[in-house]
Amino acid sequence: MKKSAVIIKISLFFLAINSFLFCCREPASSTSSKTMKSDRAANRELNIRNSDTLETLNLQSRVKNELGLTEIQLKKDTLELVSSSGFLYYPFGKYKNINDFIQKNEIWSGYKTDVIDTADNTTLYKLTFKNSFINFLKSPDSKTLEIVKVKVFDPKILLINGIKIGESKGDFFKTFFNTIDNRNIQNVNVVKFESVVTGIWNYYYFKNDRLSYFTFDTDYIFRDR
Repeated sequence: MKKSAVIIKISLFFLAINSFLFCCREPASSTSSKTMKSDRAANRELNIRNSDTLETLNLQSRVKNELGLTEIQLKKDTLELVSSSGFLYYPFGKYKNINDFIQKNEIWSGYKTDVIDTADNTTLYKLTFKNSFINFLKSPDSKTLEIVKVKVFDPKILLINGIKIGESKGDFFKTFFNTIDNRNIQNVNVVKFESVVTGIWNYYYFKNDRLSYFTFDTDYIFRDR
């Protein structure tokens, strides 16, 4: 009888110890779980803040309607925009012929003319000013001069919206955006515009927060050109 009583007491003793240890472990496990969840949340927030998403969203919300923006993406130091704006095709304005263009832009008066296709009288105009150039195309079927290729370094050459070499990055962005937070553009060194219709690409390059030069490319292909 005494032996049974001793065994019962020992069993109760170990049961009490196990209950105590379990109670001690439970809060620690709960605290650890909360800490892990907190760390994961912090990591997710860090990933968002270190990505280009916030800057892109901020810029997208400020863009002017006339730009006809369909896509915007920030890749490292390059801001890429896809637009339906006619400005991409006619950054110097619309002109019926080369004489109209020269009349409004006299610095291009020393141009060279190349006849590409004598059969339909398609003409390629090569205009140069110092180390800058514009190549225009004019065919009998087109009502306006069409850009083929452009490269501009000189501040005397103006685009139809007033953009010019040497202007600040902030002034450049104000042409296309209603308001600008400099924190969103401080790391942007290249702005690329692509037409939603495809076929033309405009690139603007910045150095020390100033427009250094710009180039326009198209998908026109000419033999031996």
